[in-house]
Amino acid sequence: MKLRKTDRRFKLYNFGFDCYVEFDVNDWRAQLRYQRYCNNILGEQFLYFHNRVYTDGKYYIVNRHRKGNCYYKRIYFRGEKNHTLLLMGMPKEDVNTFYL
Repeated sequence: MKLRKTDRRFKLYNFGFDCYVEFDVNDWRAQLRYQRYCNNILGEQFLYFHNRVYTDGKYYIVNRHRKGNCYYKRIYFRGEKNHTLLLMGMPKEDVNTFYL
């Protein structure tokens, strides 16, 4: 998992999303943890359909992004400050984390 920058090639860049976090296909535990804390800390998710914005959130979750032959999961953020705020609010160990 790494924080990456977006540019004008990304459709969400026009809506103000300038960075994203990408997860592997098998890293579902970390992705669900991030998703849960995004809902708790940052509030409602960004929602748009046919370039019409319905809810103006600070993050957007893409569960299936194809790159080459693999699929990845991404969470787009509006600014690095929202990603930093999320990391500050997430504890290192969580009581709700499921371990196999």
